[in-house]
Amino acid sequence: MAAASSERRIPIGPGRVVVVVGPSGAGKDTLIAIAREKLSERRDIVFPKRFVTREPSAAEDNFVISPLQFEEALARGQFALQWRAHGICYGIGADIDDAIQAGATVVINVSRSVVADTRRRYIRVDVAYIDAPAALRLQRISQRGRETSAGTHSRLSQDSEKFCASEADILIVNDREPAAGGQLLFEFLAG
Repeated sequence: MAAASSERRIPIGPGRVVVVVGPSGAGKDTLIAIAREKLSERRDIVFPKRFVTREPSAAEDNFVISPLQFEEALARGQFALQWRAHGICYGIGADIDDAIQAGATVVINVSRSVVADTRRRYIRVDVAYIDAPAALRLQRISQRGRETSAGTHSRLSQDSEKFCASEADILIVNDREPAAGGQLLFEFLAG
């Protein structure tokens, strides 16, 4: 879905937006956490939290808001990017624009469906595509305990490709120890 406003804007720069995308259960949040830890001394690389309309999870670091709060924030233009997936609303705060204008790298976990919107909004957008074999993704989603068995299978079936992995700037197959994928993401962000 679209950015917060449909008005035509000049793309924002000169900083870099790195969107981390991939199917459910690929381990995006895990690899982001590893890279963030390795980059903790870098003030020019920012990892903003998402706004999410679901119950909090130990595996994610989000701002949890109600659907009504989400709609109110959307109406006020408080999101640079927003989307809906699997019955949940997600948003990235518009304050990332200030970081981009200051030349920072902003790393965000987003839906593949907003990659095109992100590319329209920002001058420099790099895509890190995280993937894992379907059986491993199913196992990870089941271990999170957020969905019923039917919900887990529904999430996997709804995860049809909205973005082609070949369009990514880096493809990380997260099928080993998370440290290996986290190192690859770290190197991509730090480079």
